[in-house]
This record gives sequence, structure tokens and C-alpha cells, in this order.
Amino acid sequence: MVFQHFQLLTRLSAWTNVMAGGFAGMPLWRPLLGAFSAEDRQRALAALREVGLEEYARRRVEELSGGQKQRVAIARVLMQRPKLLLGDEPISSLDAVTAERVMGFIAGLHRRHGVTVMLNLHDVAAARAYASRIIGLSAGRVVFNGAPKQLTDAALRRIYPPDDEDGAH
Repeated sequence: MVFQHFQLLTRLSAWTNVMAGGFAGMPLWRPLLGAFSAEDRQRALAALREVGLEEYARRRVEELSGGQKQRVAIARVLMQRPKLLLGDEPISSLDAVTAERVMGFIAGLHRRHGVTVMLNLHDVAAARAYASRIIGLSAGRVVFNGAPKQLTDAALRRIYPPDDEDGAH
């Protein structure tokens, strides 16, 4: 899961946060004592390398930018060897350039690792640019389900209905 607000341990290093992604697959005593296997250490470093942050491995998360934090969160996901990645607004707190870069990393997970990606996005442009399928909800009901090129202005009005007769949202 990749969250909007990263969900990282800010006082720990990027590398340790990535290692945390593998905790579920190891005995409890190992993470408590910091007794990580050489394989786990290498996988964490490889995950940071994949998101372009290998040189930040020892840096505390609180020293990183928002985009770097989100990339650490993506690297943490890689430690879990997921088949499915869920994202809750993973780019909403990022500037446009950083958001595009992070979406590129998420799309890369699908291409390079075969990970199915399901994101909750309110950024229509990002959804159109990166999704192969868009499902639009309004009042808890599916009002659109199709390819990005099928997401017309009329479909958007079903997803985001105007609040009043003037068409204001």
C-alpha cells in the first residue's frame, strides 16, 4: 500500500524504512534486533536503487523531500514482492513535476515486475495519462468504467456532478 502521507518512520533512515517492508516475512526477533540477512539488505538497497535513491539510503527520512519520501514508500513496497499495489492518493501532496515522476515509478512497477496497480486518484489528468482503465464513483456508485480515452466531459460530470445550476463544484 502506498499512502498519501507516506507512513514512514521519519527518524529512521530510508534504508531502514525500506527494510520495514520485509518485516512481515521474518521472525519478530530479527527486526527488533536489527538482524537482517545479507539478502534482505541487498534487496532493500536494490529497491532504493530502482527508485533512484540509493545514495540516500543512510539519510534520515525527515531530511528528504516529499517526492523522495514517496519513492522510499514505493521501495518499501518492493520489499514485499507484491502482486497488487494499492495507492490512496499517492501524488496529491506533491508538486506537478514530482507527481509525474512518482507516477512513472509506480507505472514502472507494473511494467518491470508485473504488479497490478489500483490507485485512488482525484487528478483526472494523471488518471488519463497512466491508467489503462478508469472507474469513476459518485455517491458510492460506479458511474463510469472504461478506458481513459472514453472519459468524456459528460462522463466527468457524472463523476463530479455540479453542486448547483451554475455548474460550480
